[in-house]
Amino acid sequence: MKCCYCDRLLICDSCHQEFRPASADEFRNLYQPESPVFCPACETVLCCRDCGAIYSGSDEEYLPEHHRE
Repeated sequence: MKCCYCDRLLICDSCHQEFRPASADEFRNLYQPESPVFCPACETVLCCRDCGAIYSGSDEEYLPEHHRE
């Protein structure tokens, strides 16, 4: 699965697992900024490890640079 923002492989920033939607609804939520998406592996709000995009369903779009590895 690719990140909607950077088009790289979507890896969870928290647990470093590749994001694989558990359902069709979860897949659709990736493309709906008002809907939060949670990582099925660690159950945290999904954040792209590469670009820092946050799939939280809020106005917050990116994790600040100093918070990323």
